[in-house]
Amino acid sequence: MMVDIISLLVALSATVAAGLGIFVLGHFFRDQLKNLFDDANYFVFFFLISGYVLYAIGELTYYLMNVNFPGKDIIGVQDVYWFGGGILILVSFMGLNLYLSRENNHHYFLTSLLIALSLAVISYLLVARANSFLFDVTYPVISSLIIGFSSIVFFAAGSLGLMARPLQILFFASLAILLGDIFFSFELKGGNVKLISDAFYLVGYSVSGVAFIFFRKNMLSYANRNNKNN
Repeated sequence: MMVDIISLLVALSATVAAGLGIFVLGHFFRDQLKNLFDDANYFVFFFLISGYVLYAIGELTYYLMNVNFPGKDIIGVQDVYWFGGGILILVSFMGLNLYLSRENNHHYFLTSLLIALSLAVISYLLVARANSFLFDVTYPVISSLIIGFSSIVFFAAGSLGLMARPLQILFFASLAILLGDIFFSFELKGGNVKLISDAFYLVGYSVSGVAFIFFRKNMLSYANRNNKNN
């Protein structure tokens, strides 16, 4: 069935994304790349990528659980990965907002906060009536907050330099995951939308993998520039 094929592709894309993310995280500790960032930005980027890796691992875990226990709504370790990943991503983008607001003497944080809260309320109203389980409502709300705070990567792109491109790609990955979360919440209630939710997750994890490639590429370019200037 098409649904089964898409589900498999989602799991495969999540696996690739997780592998690429772990690869990039490994390079944060090698080649003196840590010295490219001050402490604030280093921890923001490190925990941000870690969050997306946890998202991807959660998706792979969810797929494997459904293969072994088909037809059951399983609440388990995948929720630990998803929830933990979402919180890491959200806190990282909030930290980036605060850092850029301070460095540029601009109210980026307030603007992002207003966008985030507006999107969170809209998502809550969309899914709350259709779901009684806490996580079914929590994931779309967290994803909405992530979208709101990650909008900083467009407002302050000039201050982010080479890191702007991969962060902007992650914004679109998060947007696809948000749409997947919304449709997934209706799917759990019995709606015939699994193909749609999986299609958005496939886009989300695939795009996050592309972002990790750009992270690595741009980090190396940044390092080469620094070496030439020294």
